[in-house]
Amino acid sequence: MSRGARRLRAVLVSTACVVAASPLALHGVRAADEFDAQAALFRYDAAADLKVVEAGVEKQGTASVHDIRFTPVPGADPVKAYLVVPEGKGPFAGILWVHWLGEPATTNRTQFRQEAVDLAPKGIVSLLVEGMWSAPDWYGKRVPEQDYDNSIRQVIALRRAMDLLVSRPDVDKTRIGYVGHDYGGMYGMIANGLDRRARTYVYIAVVPSLNDWAFFARQPLSKAAYLRQNAPLELTDYLRQVKNASTLFQFANKDVYVSRADTQVVMGAAAAPKERRFYEADHGMAVAQAVADRDAWLLKELGLGGPGLPPLPSPSPSPSPVALAPPASPHVDFAQSVRPILESRCRPCHFEGGRMYARLPFDRAETIRTLGDRLFTRIKTEDEQALIRRFLAQVQ
Repeated sequence: MSRGARRLRAVLVSTACVVAASPLALHGVRAADEFDAQAALFRYDAAADLKVVEAGVEKQGTASVHDIRFTPVPGADPVKAYLVVPEGKGPFAGILWVHWLGEPATTNRTQFRQEAVDLAPKGIVSLLVEGMWSAPDWYGKRVPEQDYDNSIRQVIALRRAMDLLVSRPDVDKTRIGYVGHDYGGMYGMIANGLDRRARTYVYIAVVPSLNDWAFFARQPLSKAAYLRQNAPLELTDYLRQVKNASTLFQFANKDVYVSRADTQVVMGAAAAPKERRFYEADHGMAVAQAVADRDAWLLKELGLGGPGLPPLPSPSPSPSPVALAPPASPHVDFAQSVRPILESRCRPCHFEGGRMYARLPFDRAETIRTLGDRLFTRIKTEDEQALIRRFLAQVQ
């Protein structure tokens, strides 16, 4: 049993011994102690030297972009980062930015670099760090049995990045923001639920659980064991810990990976004030309106002026559910009937050689069964949807 697991067990056993309390109070004690046990998994030596090394500096407009490395914990590999600093002495607001897993060109610290440079003259120091998923073919090479330990290390690395940002004498510790896309948002939820140092958060194209992304490539030896081991990493547990801060969620209407139901789960877990915005985009969220809204939100929430976001439009009604085809319908062959539809709509990204193939290979029937109705954000034709529903309804 790992040291973290022993800590968790010890706290839960001690909690079970609490008897002199009302049922409601006892529930609260158990919940608090359970979270304390989870938080203990991510402890680190905050006094350890981050060993910051600068490889170079570049001037972009009035901002200085420093190419740096830091070591989150002794013995760990250095983390690549950009530090974007405005002219002047400050104190400035600070933002920690963490990239997505997607297009190789932006699956790294460069994703938000131009946005950070544009915000620097407004009075913002930005730290843009790389996550473990920046490694080439990271998702395809993942070993599921190592996800738990790797996730804990990643969260600690993000907490240390926040240490680095707030340690700067030119950064106002009371005006800190966090922006994360995809995995950058999901691991950020855990780190931020533990630290609660930011004043505002922006989460882009996130799902409620890391398990939602866990099973598209290599499978664990035991799914039940995997789910048990990773239970302390449930994202909404950490979202609920954040109080006295604002949160903006940004989602795409054409995202085949994040359902409307997913967006409601994370929205429900976050404390007010909070907002949820949808954009005519796919999972990459590469639309100008998303950038403009995000920056307007950050400037207002960090006390840098501006009107913030305009009022939210009325939510669109959810589409009526479509009944599955009856069992007596003719058998639908994946290779002959379903794959051609997917190739016409989703090639090259989700087929061999495409940028999303390692993560979600659409030439495999099991991927389509896992995604289910989420495919229909991309496939709009009713007859094609009906055929895929028939395929999904078949007994495997």
